[in-house]
Amino acid sequence: MFILLGGYLFSFTYKCKQRLKRTLCFLLVLSTIFCFAQEKVQQTATDKDRFQTLQENLEQVVSKIKSDSYTNSPAAIKSLRDFLIVSKKNKDWKSAIIILNYLANYDIYYEMNHKTIYDSLQLFEQNISKITDIQEVAKYYIAYAEAATYLEKYETSLQIIDKALTVLEPKKDSVIEKYAYLYLKAGENSSKVNNLIKSVTYFKRASEIFLKQKDTISFLWSQNGLSRLLGNNGLFDEAAEARNPIFLWKNKISEVEVVVMAHITAAIEATSQNAIDKELYHTRQALLLADQMASESKQVIEILMRACATYIFARHNLLKESDAHLKKLKGLMEHEQRNAFLNTYYTLAIGQNTYAHGNYKRSVAYLLDVFETVKQAREPENILAYEFLLAQNYEEIGNINKSLSHFKNYMTLKDSIQKSTSRKRFAYVQNKFELQKKDLEIAEQKQYISLLGAKNKLKSQWILIGGISLISIFLVIYLLRSRAFQKRNQKLQKEFYENLFFSIEKERKDIASNLHDSIGQNLLVIKNKFLLKDQNEDVSVVDNTIKGIRDISQNLHPYKFEKIGLLASLKNTIKVLQQNTAIFFSEEINEEENLVSTIDIEKHLQIFRIIQEALNNVIKHSEAKACFLDIKADVNYINFFVKDNGKGFVVSKYKNLSNSLGMKTMRGRSAIINASLEITSTLNNGTLVHLKVPKHE
Repeated sequence: MFILLGGYLFSFTYKCKQRLKRTLCFLLVLSTIFCFAQEKVQQTATDKDRFQTLQENLEQVVSKIKSDSYTNSPAAIKSLRDFLIVSKKNKDWKSAIIILNYLANYDIYYEMNHKTIYDSLQLFEQNISKITDIQEVAKYYIAYAEAATYLEKYETSLQIIDKALTVLEPKKDSVIEKYAYLYLKAGENSSKVNNLIKSVTYFKRASEIFLKQKDTISFLWSQNGLSRLLGNNGLFDEAAEARNPIFLWKNKISEVEVVVMAHITAAIEATSQNAIDKELYHTRQALLLADQMASESKQVIEILMRACATYIFARHNLLKESDAHLKKLKGLMEHEQRNAFLNTYYTLAIGQNTYAHGNYKRSVAYLLDVFETVKQAREPENILAYEFLLAQNYEEIGNINKSLSHFKNYMTLKDSIQKSTSRKRFAYVQNKFELQKKDLEIAEQKQYISLLGAKNKLKSQWILIGGISLISIFLVIYLLRSRAFQKRNQKLQKEFYENLFFSIEKERKDIASNLHDSIGQNLLVIKNKFLLKDQNEDVSVVDNTIKGIRDISQNLHPYKFEKIGLLASLKNTIKVLQQNTAIFFSEEINEEENLVSTIDIEKHLQIFRIIQEALNNVIKHSEAKACFLDIKADVNYINFFVKDNGKGFVVSKYKNLSNSLGMKTMRGRSAIINASLEITSTLNNGTLVHLKVPKHE
């Protein structure tokens, strides 16, 4: 029983313990969940505050980037990535692209983080159409193409460049430098995909743009790239021709780095041609300019220059010079070990120097340390140099198998390069030949035409001379007849106008006389009869009729024009207009000076009619408040001016003005008296009619 009780107690105690454990566990879980939730709430609050801070500082950060004052410290770059997230979240694409371009430059050239930044740039492409800053768009596409190039996505990079050129083409004048740089990058990548012709075309296009913009330094860098491309493909003469401007202008430019690189390129080409004198000459020329370099690229270019000097001097057992440059090279490479591109040339230089000193095993160790990286870079010329130097070292060590293996790799690769180069060179030469062939065909056609002309020249000379004589006679006759016809036509036209206006004036004069002398007199008799019969109510009607007839008569032909003359008639006309219109008419005519006495009397009536038409136009069209008639004399002319302060008009817009009947009449009358008529007007500032009549001799 104790046993059973003990068992029961044990069982009860165990169950209690289990329940207690479960309770404690439950409480522990609850406590953990509570703490986690509280921490999550605190974290969310912290993130919200941080996001708000980033938003507030975004504008300041973008401003620093644009002014080139943003730091490249790891903490600053990390913050910049957060700013990029914030700007994207806010759809602030203007800030986003500026930050992204800065990060792209950092990741591509400093961190070599090409895959990550390529993905970011690719993802951002869907938003590029929302960006209005064309400069930043150009930077974006350049970074995008660069990232693809570093990832060896050469075809993709070329596609990106094609998109960029399409987008930037309408705005190329505002992004000309970056626009040309895209052509440079297209040239480099086209060579990577073995399209030599396109590559050369792109480089030449870049050079053409830089030259057009008078950017001499960029033009020379482009020429240097073109020369390197041509040299790598065995087109050494063409490469030298592309480098010529660099050496010709070396004393006219401040940035000697491009000249240094041209000498280095020429030295490397001379090495492949085994032209020892040229190889050493260009190496030493580059070294002479070392102290004059001052640009940001000085470090990289000096490393390449020292590596080239170390390698070439060691090849020719000039060990003292090779050692001196290797010592400087090591100092320069102290902080550039991570740069795979520079490390390739550095290791090749130190490997060649060590081999020249007889330290074959150490040379092999140096070379093998980076050989896999060199092979991954897929630069055939560099792989070729490493294979050959390894074969030489293993031969000296006595390891014939490895020496033969590397030499076999060297010969296989060399043969492959030569075949590829030959194909590309052939395609280039063929393309050049086709272009020259077309030019030659055009030249031959021109020459054939020239020879054909020369062959028939003697035979047809008399025909030519006779033809020229006949044509000359015909032209002289034609010109004389044309001139005579033109004069006759002008004379007929003038006579027509004279006869027309004479007939008009005669008819007007006759009608006016009849109205005044016949009908006017008859009406006056009728008026007197009415007065005698004391019918005063009918007299006013007759008076009005007489006045109307006088007005018509006056308009048809000025009253006693031949007796009182032009000046008095004009003064009288102004007086009548002043009395009978709302416009204030005035004149400045001094009859005593008798200015018109120097004008033939036959012209006076035509002058009067022209002025009369000008005054009528003021009444009909000007909406003027005042009009002024003035007559002035100068040495050769009498000038008549009709000036109003009306609404005016834009003369150029009223092309039909010269075709109006009134204007034709005024110009016709001016022509028959050999006068000039000029009308000037300004909108809301009145109109001026100027009649210029020549004095008689």
